[in-house]
Amino acid sequence: MPDLAELAGPHPHLLEPGALPGRRGTVAAILSRRGALGRSTIALQVAGIWACQGKRVALVDLDPSYSLARRAADARLGDEELAWSGIGAEQVLHRGDRGGELRLVRGLAGASAERQRKAIDTATVHADVVLLDTGPLGVPHTGLAAEAADVVFTCVSLHSEMFGRMETTYSDRYRPIADLLDRRTKMFEWLDNAFDDYLDEHADAPDDPVNTHVDELDHGVATPAPDRLDPSDKDTPAWEARRATFLAQVSGLATHLFGADAEPQHWLKDFSEPIADEEPPFTLQPGEDIKHTWIPFPDQDVIATLEHAVQVEGVAPNVATGKVAAALPARSELNQYAREKLLNVATACSPPLLTVSPHEHPADRGHPAHRGTARHHPA
Repeated sequence: MPDLAELAGPHPHLLEPGALPGRRGTVAAILSRRGALGRSTIALQVAGIWACQGKRVALVDLDPSYSLARRAADARLGDEELAWSGIGAEQVLHRGDRGGELRLVRGLAGASAERQRKAIDTATVHADVVLLDTGPLGVPHTGLAAEAADVVFTCVSLHSEMFGRMETTYSDRYRPIADLLDRRTKMFEWLDNAFDDYLDEHADAPDDPVNTHVDELDHGVATPAPDRLDPSDKDTPAWEARRATFLAQVSGLATHLFGADAEPQHWLKDFSEPIADEEPPFTLQPGEDIKHTWIPFPDQDVIATLEHAVQVEGVAPNVATGKVAAALPARSELNQYAREKLLNVATACSPPLLTVSPHEHPADRGHPAHRGTARHHPA
């Protein structure tokens, strides 16, 4: 067997320490079953956090929709001719005083798998983290991303109803007013849907509590409208006349269903000028007349709900066997109680949810270089 000196031949400098650079970085990919989960936004913001922590991050855009390029346009510092990926100029998004740097690698979406893989491998020599942003699963390049990645993250959308429910109670003096407002809201919904059916805009009325009696409209309660109206302008006198004719035929049924004090005529007035809520004849006392109480769901139920959401929207662990490290919450409107519950159960889920403190959620920021601390990162 030849020794190393013989292999180096006329190039002894190759034996010097560091002359043959090896792989430096971790390859991470963000995958999910469907779009509109904020994959690109989260990738940009999490990559920015890592760069602010002093890491060299190459953000590789493999998404055919080029959403990363659009989102990063305002954060561009310039182009770096010495490309980490070896495919040309890369867009520099951030350079920090701690040695961190964030670059966007463009031009690979739609390229051959061989070119994509070569660029990813080359970038790992220079970057601490190579983060792959992809389209939904099923697009050809996502298979390569799952194969090339050392670690996979997925996305899941969250809403407060996954974590508990808000229970509203009323004082005895306010309860009649709350009941009236509730009945009037339901009556408006019923009349809206019944009017659509009356105009034959929707042949099959939904079977729900609000539409319980819509079928009666098909049995002579309201005569079908003779002519269709122009849907582009529903404030014309012709529309007003048609609504008045319809209401005259169904107001008796509406009164029977929702009570005389719901006043079906308010439905007509609401089209021209929205009706304000009924003012109580007393001063409302916050926390007494209307009280909202958060009822959290048991931890095991919340965990089961979150894991199911990951399976439906994100990526099942067997898609990237042994690589799925965490699920990333997409931009979600969570109330403070749901956020607290999320922080409590995040690490108990499988895969765990990657979380940040409530005031440091990556999707709430507008610039990739915003400072924050991400929990559980692959680097």
